[in-house]
Amino acid sequence: MELSNSGVQDLDAAVARADIITAATSASIPVIRGERVRPGTHVDLVGGYRSDMQEADCDVFRGARIFVDDRQNAVQSGDIQIPLQAGVIRDSDIEGDLFDLCRMTAFHRSAGDRTVYKNAGGAHLDLIVSQYVVEQLKPR
Repeated sequence: MELSNSGVQDLDAAVARADIITAATSASIPVIRGERVRPGTHVDLVGGYRSDMQEADCDVFRGARIFVDDRQNAVQSGDIQIPLQAGVIRDSDIEGDLFDLCRMTAFHRSAGDRTVYKNAGGAHLDLIVSQYVVEQLKPR
């Protein structure tokens, strides 16, 4: 597969070597295949927001630790909705949203954990997180 902006000639080969994968597409057919994602990889899905958009196939989510920007929005995206409907994941497999992640004092991740973060969109969430980070950086 040729991807002109990234310089990648073979997406599957690049995915198989990557430690961090970020997709920002409007794909309706998954471009990231779970069979190519190694244990310990983080997959960041920031594109598709509609139920017919899916950047990553169901196998990306199988056995992964899943986080989302906002539960209500994320479950409406194809990336989350399709694996839910297929029975690959359950609602309870979503470990947290941005609010939860900001409140964590420590995040423990083993070397073999595959993590997935799905951002379904919404600039308001970016603003809220930015405000939280600024507040945390202020001297006390």
